[in-house]
Amino acid sequence: LNLLAGGRPGVAEPGEAFVTAVAAGDRLVLGTSEGRLVAVSHVDGRVVWQTRAGDEGARRLMAGEDFVVASFPEGTAVRVSAVRTEDGSAVWSRVFADVARMPQNATLSPDGVLLMTTPGQVLAKDLFEAGSQLTFETPVDVGTPFTGMVEPGHLTVWEGVLLAATDQGQFVRG
Repeated sequence: LNLLAGGRPGVAEPGEAFVTAVAAGDRLVLGTSEGRLVAVSHVDGRVVWQTRAGDEGARRLMAGEDFVVASFPEGTAVRVSAVRTEDGSAVWSRVFADVARMPQNATLSPDGVLLMTTPGQVLAKDLFEAGSQLTFETPVDVGTPFTGMVEPGHLTVWEGVLLAATDQGQFVRG
């Protein structure tokens, strides 16, 4: 897109690059190397909203009808932040510093639930519910099946069921 490559005012700042992108309804949401999220209209290319959600570039960017979620490195920790798709306003943010509880994969369900896996847990946050607390944290009963399962396709929601590739890709569990 010439709009993005051209560095129109309000889109790309000097020294900043786009590192992730995801379609979100009638807009494209871009993550920058400086931790900004920028929503651009697919109709006319104008910037609809922008916000700073992290200090570094987003490692993962997901979007649904209601929310955009991004994960950002913060030193040895990971920050996961959610904003409203409509206007970019902050909904939820949490820093995970404990390696054993640090999300290594995530997916956003159509009903606004953010689901994350650690090596041995499933974590969830209903983004429609106020507050910073997770909706649930469920340990799995078989060790650390999610270890190494970090690609977006390793975790998805289908027909209301969380499906996860586990055990180095040997199984799909629901």
